[in-house]
Amino acid sequence: MTDYEFHPSEWHPTFGRHTPVLHLHSGDNVTTHLPDAHGLDHLGSRVADFSNPLVGPFFIEGLSAGDGLSVTLNEVAPASRRGWSYLYPTAATVEPSLYSLLLPERTITDWEVDLEAGVARPSQSAPGSGRPEIPLAPMIGCLGVAPALSQAISSYASGSFGGNMDCPLLTAGCRVDLPVYVEGGLLFIGDCHAAQSHGEITGAAVEVPGRVRFTVQAIKNAGITWPRGRNADSLFTIGSGRPLDIALQRATSEMIRWLTLEFQVDKGIACLWMGQGVRYVISNAVNELGTVACLLPRHLIE
Repeated sequence: MTDYEFHPSEWHPTFGRHTPVLHLHSGDNVTTHLPDAHGLDHLGSRVADFSNPLVGPFFIEGLSAGDGLSVTLNEVAPASRRGWSYLYPTAATVEPSLYSLLLPERTITDWEVDLEAGVARPSQSAPGSGRPEIPLAPMIGCLGVAPALSQAISSYASGSFGGNMDCPLLTAGCRVDLPVYVEGGLLFIGDCHAAQSHGEITGAAVEVPGRVRFTVQAIKNAGITWPRGRNADSLFTIGSGRPLDIALQRATSEMIRWLTLEFQVDKGIACLWMGQGVRYVISNAVNELGTVACLLPRHLIE
C-alpha cells in the first residue's frame, strides 16, 4: 500500500481513454485537489476553461474489462471559504408555465462556507429573510471510469460507468464500486460540493474547490452493471436515465442483482426486503440523463 499526494496540472472535460496521470495498485491511497465546477482552484485562479474539470485518469494495475473498481472516499472537504450556486430552478424541474413566468437567467448566488460552524450561508441577505444557513455536507459530484467502446463522454453526463452522478451519498466514509470497461479502469474524479439538494434542481450545488483522499481496490470478475455503494447505514445502487423512472428501474434492478448474486439472497427474500425497505434519492433531475439511488438499510442484510 502506497500513499500518494497528487497535484494535477491538467484536467479533462470527458470520461475516456486519456493518458493516465498515475499508476496505482490495489490498496493505494491518493490525496488530490479538485477545482470547482467552473474550473477555479482554492486561490480563485482559473485552471480549466470548461465546466466540471476532471482529475485523472488513474490507472489501477491488474484491472481488465469485466472487473470492478472499488473507491473508498476517506476525506471530502471544501478547500475554500467561498462557494457559488445558481438561483433559479431549471426548466426540467418546474412546470413550463412557471418557468416562462420566472424567465430565469443563469444568475449566480455567492455563498460563504463557514468551516468552523459547519454551515454555508448566502453572501448577501435576501429581503425579509436574512441569511439562512444550511449544514455543510461535502460530497463528490463526478466519479467514474472510462466507458466502453472507446467513448469519450462529457463530464456533465452519467451512465453505467458512473460520471456526473451528483449523488449526495458520495461523502467521506462511502465506498463506491464501478464496473470496469478498459484495462486499468481509468478512474476520474471531480466536482466537489459543500452541500447539495436532492435533485440539484438549479443545476448547481454549493460549488467549491475541494480536497479529497481516496483508496482504490480491485475486484476481479465483479459482475457489476451499474454503480454500487455502501456507507455506515445503507447499501445503495445508482441508475441513470431519462425520464427518471428509467433511472429508478436501473437502480432497483442493480440492487436485486447485487443481493441475489453477491450476497446469495433468495430472490423472493430479496424482493420482500426491498418491497418494504428501500428508499430512493433523486440525485440529479436536471442533466440529460438524471440519476436515482436505491437504498436498502444494512441491518436488513446483516
